[in-house]
Amino acid sequence: MAVTGGDEVRQEGHRAIHHPPEIDVDDPLNVGELHAENVADVRYSGSLLFTGGGLALQPSAQFASLSVGKAALRAYVQTLHAHLAGTGVHATSITITGNIGGGEERFDPAVLAQAYLYLHHQPQDAWRHELLRN
Repeated sequence: MAVTGGDEVRQEGHRAIHHPPEIDVDDPLNVGELHAENVADVRYSGSLLFTGGGLALQPSAQFASLSVGKAALRAYVQTLHAHLAGTGVHATSITITGNIGGGEERFDPAVLAQAYLYLHHQPQDAWRHELLRN
């Protein structure tokens, strides 16, 4: 999800925290539930890699709803990671704290793509719930 504008809680009230959390969590929740329900019936393996943002770690008053959404996604993926432990399915989030393609090499799309591949090919004993790119 791209940041297209700010939204302060005091301006928007409770409505400010509804829409982005739906975007940030509903689809990952559906994917996670599908794997969690079926992993006992069928032998799955692979990776569920979710992209989060720095607002999950340092919320912004100017981007309240996006902050709540990214924090919710981060928490959900951590619980999904724990639930899928030992199943052969690696659930992790990549929390990116900068502007993708914004001129810093560590946030270059090709560098980030390598990080995703690294996570996908990791041995199971190295799996963690999050990769922090800051």
